[in-house]
Amino acid sequence: RRHADGVFLLGCRECDCHFRFGVQWMDERLAGKRDPYLRARVPRERVATYWGGLVTETEIAGEINAFRARLHALGPYQPVPATQATDEVAP
Repeated sequence: RRHADGVFLLGCRECDCHFRFGVQWMDERLAGKRDPYLRARVPRERVATYWGGLVTETEIAGEINAFRARLHALGPYQPVPATQATDEVAP
């Protein structure tokens, strides 16, 4: 409700996780190929994923800082007015 400028999803590397299909299913959800779908009104350039597995804090911090830099270049998030927003699934 307070309109975050972006969302960074962090999880296990493919095949490194107890939930073996987690990476595949999340990628399919973000691509609009699997339910529950990411709503069309969510700007995809403001969502980042990183499947890290056993990595150092420095590596994760670097990825997060790179994402912050991309968000900074995009500027603050400007939500779509409620009259124009839809819950349709992104293509």
